[in-house]
Amino acid sequence: MSKGDKIKILAAAAALSVSGASCSRAENDNNDMEKQSLIEKLKGLVGKGAKTVMPEMAMCYEVPAQPNEEFTCPQCGGLFYVWDNSFEDISAIIERLKAKGHDVKVERICKKCAGLIPKESNDNDITFKFSYKAPDAKEYHIAYSTNIVDFYALEAALNGDDQFVIWGDSIPLSEKADALKNMLGR
Repeated sequence: MSKGDKIKILAAAAALSVSGASCSRAENDNNDMEKQSLIEKLKGLVGKGAKTVMPEMAMCYEVPAQPNEEFTCPQCGGLFYVWDNSFEDISAIIERLKAKGHDVKVERICKKCAGLIPKESNDNDITFKFSYKAPDAKEYHIAYSTNIVDFYALEAALNGDDQFVIWGDSIPLSEKADALKNMLGR
Protein backbone atom coordinates (compact mmCIF):
# COMPACT_ATOMS: atom_id res chain seq x y z
CA MET A 1 0.00 0.00 0.00
CA SER A 2 1.34 3.40 -0.96
CA LYS A 3 1.87 6.20 1.47
CA GLY A 4 -0.90 8.12 -0.38
CA ASP A 5 -3.40 5.28 0.20
CA LYS A 6 -2.56 5.24 3.91
CA ILE A 7 -3.07 9.00 4.10
CA LYS A 8 -6.47 8.66 2.37
CA ILE A 9 -7.61 6.00 4.85
CA LEU A 10 -6.47 8.09 7.81
CA ALA A 11 -8.14 11.18 6.31
CA ALA A 12 -11.40 9.22 5.99
CA ALA A 13 -11.07 8.13 9.60
CA ALA A 14 -10.43 11.71 10.69
CA ALA A 15 -13.44 12.94 8.72
CA LEU A 16 -15.63 10.35 10.38
CA SER A 17 -14.37 11.31 13.80
CA VAL A 18 -15.51 14.95 13.47
CA SER A 19 -18.82 14.57 11.61
CA GLY A 20 -22.23 14.53 13.29
CA ALA A 21 -21.68 17.49 15.59
CA SER A 22 -25.34 18.50 15.37
CA CYS A 23 -26.85 15.22 16.59
CA SER A 24 -28.55 14.81 19.95
CA ARG A 25 -26.52 13.38 22.85
CA ALA A 26 -28.10 9.90 22.52
CA GLU A 27 -27.45 9.90 18.79
CA ASN A 28 -23.88 11.08 19.39
CA ASP A 29 -23.18 8.23 21.82
CA ASN A 30 -24.49 5.68 19.30
CA ASN A 31 -22.71 7.36 16.39
CA ASP A 32 -19.47 7.62 18.37
CA MET A 33 -19.40 3.86 18.94
CA GLU A 34 -20.16 3.16 15.27
CA LYS A 35 -17.56 5.68 14.11
CA GLN A 36 -14.93 4.35 16.47
CA SER A 37 -15.54 0.82 15.20
CA LEU A 38 -15.27 1.99 11.59
CA ILE A 39 -12.14 4.02 12.34
CA GLU A 40 -10.49 0.95 13.88
CA LYS A 41 -11.41 -1.14 10.81
CA LEU A 42 -9.99 1.52 8.48
CA LYS A 43 -6.77 1.72 10.48
CA GLY A 44 -6.53 -2.07 10.37
CA LEU A 45 -6.74 -1.99 6.59
CA VAL A 46 -3.67 0.26 6.44
CA GLY A 47 -1.50 -2.56 7.79
CA LYS A 48 -2.99 -5.17 5.43
CA GLY A 49 -2.11 -3.31 2.24
CA ALA A 50 -5.69 -2.57 1.16
CA LYS A 51 -6.16 -0.30 -1.85
CA THR A 52 -8.61 2.54 -1.38
CA VAL A 53 -10.40 5.01 -3.53
CA MET A 54 -11.19 8.13 -1.58
CA PRO A 55 -14.25 9.96 -2.92
CA GLU A 56 -14.15 13.73 -3.16
CA MET A 57 -15.77 15.04 0.00
CA ALA A 58 -16.74 18.60 0.75
CA MET A 59 -16.12 19.61 4.31
CA CYS A 60 -17.69 23.06 3.97
CA TYR A 61 -21.02 24.43 5.06
CA GLU A 62 -23.01 27.62 4.72
CA VAL A 63 -23.28 29.91 7.71
CA PRO A 64 -26.91 30.90 8.27
CA ALA A 65 -27.65 34.43 7.12
CA GLN A 66 -28.01 37.06 9.76
CA PRO A 67 -30.70 39.74 9.51
CA ASN A 68 -29.52 43.18 8.43
CA GLU A 69 -31.63 44.88 11.06
CA GLU A 70 -34.58 44.66 13.39
CA PHE A 71 -37.68 46.64 12.46
CA THR A 72 -40.52 47.65 14.78
CA CYS A 73 -43.87 48.30 13.11
CA PRO A 74 -44.81 51.92 13.95
CA GLN A 75 -48.49 51.02 14.38
CA CYS A 76 -48.58 47.79 16.38
CA GLY A 77 -45.05 47.60 17.80
CA GLY A 78 -44.42 44.15 16.29
CA LEU A 79 -40.75 43.21 15.90
CA PHE A 80 -39.49 41.95 12.53
CA TYR A 81 -36.10 40.87 11.22
CA VAL A 82 -35.11 42.47 7.92
CA TRP A 83 -32.96 40.23 5.72
CA ASP A 84 -32.29 42.54 2.77
CA ASN A 85 -31.63 46.19 2.07
CA SER A 86 -34.56 46.84 -0.27
CA PHE A 87 -35.91 49.66 1.94
CA GLU A 88 -32.67 51.59 1.43
CA ASP A 89 -32.95 51.16 -2.36
CA ILE A 90 -36.64 52.12 -2.35
CA SER A 91 -35.94 55.16 -0.15
CA ALA A 92 -33.29 56.29 -2.65
CA ILE A 93 -35.86 56.01 -5.48
CA ILE A 94 -38.37 58.04 -3.44
CA GLU A 95 -35.75 60.74 -2.75
CA ARG A 96 -34.94 61.01 -6.48
CA LEU A 97 -38.65 61.37 -7.25
CA LYS A 98 -39.07 64.05 -4.56
CA ALA A 99 -36.09 65.93 -6.02
CA LYS A 100 -37.98 66.05 -9.33
CA GLY A 101 -41.04 67.54 -7.64
CA HIS A 102 -43.20 64.43 -7.12
CA ASP A 103 -45.22 64.26 -3.90
CA VAL A 104 -44.37 60.73 -2.76
CA LYS A 105 -43.65 58.95 0.53
CA VAL A 106 -42.76 55.42 1.57
CA GLU A 107 -42.68 53.71 4.94
CA ARG A 108 -42.42 50.19 6.24
CA ILE A 109 -45.39 48.66 7.99
CA CYS A 110 -46.42 45.11 8.86
CA LYS A 111 -48.92 43.38 6.61
CA LYS A 112 -51.43 43.01 9.44
CA CYS A 113 -51.53 46.75 10.10
CA ALA A 114 -51.74 47.37 6.35
CA GLY A 115 -54.82 45.13 6.26
CA LEU A 116 -53.19 42.80 3.76
CA ILE A 117 -53.57 39.71 5.95
CA PRO A 118 -56.00 38.83 8.76
CA LYS A 119 -55.08 40.05 12.25
CA GLU A 120 -55.25 36.42 13.47
CA SER A 121 -52.63 35.25 10.95
CA ASN A 122 -49.33 33.87 12.23
CA ASP A 123 -47.68 34.65 8.88
CA ASN A 124 -46.93 38.34 9.28
CA ASP A 125 -44.23 40.20 7.37
CA ILE A 126 -43.26 43.73 6.32
CA THR A 127 -44.63 45.59 3.32
CA PHE A 128 -43.93 49.04 1.92
CA LYS A 129 -46.68 51.62 2.25
CA PHE A 130 -46.43 53.96 -0.72
CA SER A 131 -48.23 57.31 -0.76
CA TYR A 132 -48.62 59.29 -3.99
CA LYS A 133 -50.35 62.60 -4.51
CA ALA A 134 -50.95 63.44 -8.14
CA PRO A 135 -50.53 67.14 -9.05
CA ASP A 136 -54.31 67.60 -9.37
CA ALA A 137 -55.27 65.49 -6.32
CA LYS A 138 -56.30 66.68 -2.87
CA GLU A 139 -55.44 63.46 -1.05
CA TYR A 140 -52.75 60.85 -1.19
CA HIS A 141 -53.38 57.55 -2.93
CA ILE A 142 -52.08 54.70 -0.74
CA ALA A 143 -50.74 51.42 -2.15
CA TYR A 144 -48.70 48.55 -0.75
CA SER A 145 -45.91 46.57 -2.36
CA THR A 146 -43.19 44.20 -1.24
CA ASN A 147 -41.53 44.16 -4.66
CA ILE A 148 -38.61 46.49 -5.26
CA VAL A 149 -39.10 46.07 -9.02
CA ASP A 150 -42.43 47.90 -8.69
CA PHE A 151 -40.57 50.95 -7.37
CA TYR A 152 -38.06 50.95 -10.24
CA ALA A 153 -41.02 50.78 -12.65
CA LEU A 154 -42.73 53.60 -10.74
CA GLU A 155 -39.66 55.80 -11.05
CA ALA A 156 -39.48 55.19 -14.80
CA ALA A 157 -43.21 55.88 -15.24
CA LEU A 158 -43.09 59.15 -13.29
CA ASN A 159 -40.00 60.18 -15.28
CA GLY A 160 -41.88 59.58 -18.54
CA ASP A 161 -39.78 56.58 -19.60
CA ASP A 162 -41.25 53.52 -21.34
CA GLN A 163 -38.82 51.04 -19.78
CA PHE A 164 -36.51 50.66 -16.81
CA VAL A 165 -33.29 48.81 -16.07
CA ILE A 166 -32.84 46.60 -13.03
CA TRP A 167 -30.07 44.08 -12.40
CA GLY A 168 -28.81 44.66 -15.94
CA ASP A 169 -32.13 43.84 -17.62
CA SER A 170 -34.19 46.36 -19.57
CA ILE A 171 -37.87 45.84 -18.80
CA PRO A 172 -40.77 47.50 -20.65
CA LEU A 173 -43.21 49.31 -18.36
CA SER A 174 -46.03 47.37 -19.98
CA GLU A 175 -44.87 44.32 -17.99
CA LYS A 176 -45.59 46.20 -14.75
CA ALA A 177 -48.85 47.87 -15.87
CA ASP A 178 -50.97 46.32 -13.10
CA ALA A 179 -48.47 47.26 -10.38
CA LEU A 180 -48.29 50.82 -11.72
CA LYS A 181 -52.09 51.15 -11.77
CA ASN A 182 -52.15 49.98 -8.16
CA MET A 183 -49.37 52.33 -7.04
CA LEU A 184 -50.55 55.42 -8.92
CA GLY A 185 -54.28 54.86 -8.49
CA ARG A 186 -55.05 55.26 -12.16
